[in-house]
Amino acid sequence: MSSKHDLDTPALLLDLDRFERNLHKMAAHARQRRLGLRPHAKTHKCPDIARLQIQAGASGICTAKLSEAEVFAEHGLRGLLITTAVIGRHKIERAVRLAALAPDTLFVVDHEANARDLSAAAQAAGVILQVVIELCVGRRCGILPGAPALALAQAITRLPGLRFQGLQAYAGHASHTVGYAERRQVSAEALGQALETRRLLERSGLE
Repeated sequence: MSSKHDLDTPALLLDLDRFERNLHKMAAHARQRRLGLRPHAKTHKCPDIARLQIQAGASGICTAKLSEAEVFAEHGLRGLLITTAVIGRHKIERAVRLAALAPDTLFVVDHEANARDLSAAAQAAGVILQVVIELCVGRRCGILPGAPALALAQAITRLPGLRFQGLQAYAGHASHTVGYAERRQVSAEALGQALETRRLLERSGLE
């Protein structure tokens, strides 16, 4: 009789009862609060799990890298959000091919030069890239909230081949804050910057 210790690594092992309980608990939590849910797939990297998450109510999944998104798209998954910027000619060429396969894929930008590179490649390929702006609300990458983000959004709307779709704001540093009350405060401060930027964009005529 074989056991799990005989499996070659890496191998993904699931306790199916716990997995299904967690899957439906998270989906129900978001649904009850009328929140959209787009889980991050960088932990499982598994198209079958991503498909189950979407079937449970997720609008799509997040990936950390272009290469992960390519795998999910090839397995028929849609609603992809690549949470880091795609930079450099070779990766941008791959991004354009991905957009042709999965047109609703969301690409993150935080600098106008990158947006211009994406625009040129999209034009050349005859595709539209769906773009979201990453805000710097913590100790990560992104453009500063407020006026700098507005200027970038306005630039994106003028670039052919790009369609502005919103904002990404990730307060990763909050997860390292010790204590519930302290973590809640850090999260609220980050969210506040994102919400104020959203309001600024809307007042300027950008949805």
